[in-house]
Amino acid sequence: MSSLKTRALKCVVERNTLSIIRRFLVTCNIGNAAAVDNTSFPLTADIFQKTRLGRSDIFSAEKERQRKLITKINKIEVNVVGPTPKLSSKLMMNKSISTPVDCALHVNESLTKYPALALVNNKPWDMNRPLEEDCQLKYLFYTDADPKLANQAYWRSCSFILGYILEIAFKENFRVLLHSWPSSNFHSGSFVYDSNINVGDWSPSNAELKSMSRVPTSDLRTKNLRFEPLSVDASVAEKIFESNQFKLEQIKLIARNNNKVPLYRLGDHVDISKGPMIAHTGQLGIYSLTAMHKYESDFGPLVRFQGVSVPFTQFVNSWTWEVTCRAAKNMQYVGYFVGSVEDCSFFCSSGKEEDCSFFCSSGKDFRAGDQTPCALAYVTHASP
Repeated sequence: MSSLKTRALKCVVERNTLSIIRRFLVTCNIGNAAAVDNTSFPLTADIFQKTRLGRSDIFSAEKERQRKLITKINKIEVNVVGPTPKLSSKLMMNKSISTPVDCALHVNESLTKYPALALVNNKPWDMNRPLEEDCQLKYLFYTDADPKLANQAYWRSCSFILGYILEIAFKENFRVLLHSWPSSNFHSGSFVYDSNINVGDWSPSNAELKSMSRVPTSDLRTKNLRFEPLSVDASVAEKIFESNQFKLEQIKLIARNNNKVPLYRLGDHVDISKGPMIAHTGQLGIYSLTAMHKYESDFGPLVRFQGVSVPFTQFVNSWTWEVTCRAAKNMQYVGYFVGSVEDCSFFCSSGKEEDCSFFCSSGKDFRAGDQTPCALAYVTHASP
């Protein structure tokens, strides 16, 4: 096999996720490991039961258990304030069952396709999260005059998808242990996902990054997969992520106040996030992975994959996109912290605390001098 072929990252997109996992495999020399032809890759049911399908099965069981707790259907009044009077309506919906998507189906089908988020009583809300009380419901679009909330949800969803890509991209002998991603902030220049992968001295080529980037646009977009939110007890989350020490540490911190952990599922991929996420993967536009950087953390070596993307309603010419991708290659020094920001001044890539924002998993941006601790902060510190 030629060196070009051994470095090629195969990506043959097919309709079901299992087919993608079989075919979308790194076939390059990583560290001292020999390249392996993907046609001889021994795919076993145990691997996926433990690493992906098992997590999804537990998620499904818990979702069904919570559904069965609703023994009586109570009605709530939802005042849908659409972008035009014709797309506005007052609806009687089912408490803890009906979602903003269900409301949209009663008004106009276009409201199921284009909104990124809902705004429920002026609070950002997942399109697929059940409504809990009488409320005013608005829809947020990427084309709004102020699309900040929609863009933040899109960036966050892109990081979630990046974790999905990393889990299916590597061969069995290269264990991928997902860590997490810093809070979404497009001022950083790229979305990221951190993971532990025994890649040795390997770095992906531009061709390999492009192959990995095709999963969202070629497969996920056509499937219109929904982001499913679910809040679970810490014990359930620990069972889902029992083989991931990073997630287990995060669960302890996230659940320390109310014993709840916010989860999302996309297809068969389950991860931790406070959300909100976008409505579905049909809203994905151009999606490009731009770089992989290695760094040391309190938990040992991690790799940070970075990328950029725009929603399906936005159009970018090739020159502008090339410049954007080039700028997103530099290591983004955003990280995670516990406590006050004084503990985290080393995250500032400019070297000046007054110029530096600190991002945490609660979604809040902290400036140097703020004292407010972050209850949802993760426990690793990324050293530039």
